[in-house]
Amino acid sequence: MVNGVTFDGQDGTVFCVTPLDYPASLVAALKEVSGVRSITADRTCRVLRAPTVDPNLPVAVTVATSTTTTVASPIDPTTTTLGSSTTTTTSVPEPETEGDAIVEQLTSDPALTTFARIIDASGRIAGESGPITLLAPVDGAFDDLGADALAALLADPTALDALIDRHLLDDDGDRVVPDGDNLIVDGTARLIDRVDVGSSSIWLIDAVLASGDLGIVPTLRVDLAVDGVEIIGTLADQTTLDRFVVAASAAGLPVNVTLDPNETTTVAPADVGPLERLIRAMVTLLDTASLSVDDDSVTLIGTRFDETDADTVAALARVLDAEVTITARPSPTQAEIDRLNDVIAELVAADPISFESGSARIVAGSNDVLAQIAAILERNAELEVTVRGHTDSNGVPASNLALGASRADAVVNALVDLGIDAGRLTAQGVGSAEPVVIDGIEDPERSRRVEFVLVGG
Repeated sequence: MVNGVTFDGQDGTVFCVTPLDYPASLVAALKEVSGVRSITADRTCRVLRAPTVDPNLPVAVTVATSTTTTVASPIDPTTTTLGSSTTTTTSVPEPETEGDAIVEQLTSDPALTTFARIIDASGRIAGESGPITLLAPVDGAFDDLGADALAALLADPTALDALIDRHLLDDDGDRVVPDGDNLIVDGTARLIDRVDVGSSSIWLIDAVLASGDLGIVPTLRVDLAVDGVEIIGTLADQTTLDRFVVAASAAGLPVNVTLDPNETTTVAPADVGPLERLIRAMVTLLDTASLSVDDDSVTLIGTRFDETDADTVAALARVLDAEVTITARPSPTQAEIDRLNDVIAELVAADPISFESGSARIVAGSNDVLAQIAAILERNAELEVTVRGHTDSNGVPASNLALGASRADAVVNALVDLGIDAGRLTAQGVGSAEPVVIDGIEDPERSRRVEFVLVGG
């Protein structure tokens, strides 16, 4: 039962007389009220678990069913006015599956906020039918991980899937054993408590069931991103690895290889050719992708430019009995466009586009970086590009402006020769108007540069 809502500006907190079964649904409903920026559920609204009396027999707390909650709230959703005192009846939908109820329970439990984020980012569990036994590490179990590693995990679909698979308990089997007064899962995690949700249950544990950096390193994983291809794993066969690297290079993007030196696994000889063809198709036909290969399964998750291209990749994956999920490529966000700008700036800083002295003729050594930039632009065809040509401050400003414009034109022409649509490209001469100054002194070499600015089309 809800006791009321207090506000600090547009941020509200819901207070309850007794814990709600599904506080996340109530919070979601209240967020829809005009004028509300954020709503959180006070601990009085969250399910409270009784302490475990016998650690070998965790107390089961059954989640009941509730569909309607009466809220005494200072919000009037009919007039969208804050500060008035009214009584509003908010309909809270009952979860349709046990998986939905588990997600609700995770969201409502203040001890499981990190694992709830992981489940939400993965898209797993919700919509699944029971029985499900989910091993849920409490927030403190993630303390040693760190914010950067957690952010990387949340952005990596393959690592998320591997982590969640490790935290699904099909049956007790050999994974759960008694240790004195405790139950231990996988030899590392102690069972703290258990919450029953219908025929399913959530087991709260005090450790994350994963090795190393939260990734179960597969035999092979190939990740395609906007700025390159990464190959990681435990593959010991250098000849096979070399074939995969050549296939991954077909994207025209940098390829980085990181192998675990402590592991020595191989790919079945019959799978080498099909994997080689799949990697080449994946990096050339998809937008982003992650291919994971282990002892008994192949998984491919990606986004596509073109549905026909995606069908081609899926057909090659089926030869390996792969589990494939390829979705439409979303429009790039401003943050993603900013990242692309940073990626290209880093490429040019590491390998500058050079010109003959006093000329707009590009020297041959600049071909590689131009090809990498063209590969990135080709994969982001909806973006428009301005190429800006700079010079140092020596000479006459008008002449410098003309030289900067000529150099920008030369780069545009080089990109067109590499297959980029000229209609997307604009050349702009800056000349000596924006010199690079360090400690009050111009750095002429850095001033002589070409910049790329990507914007949404």
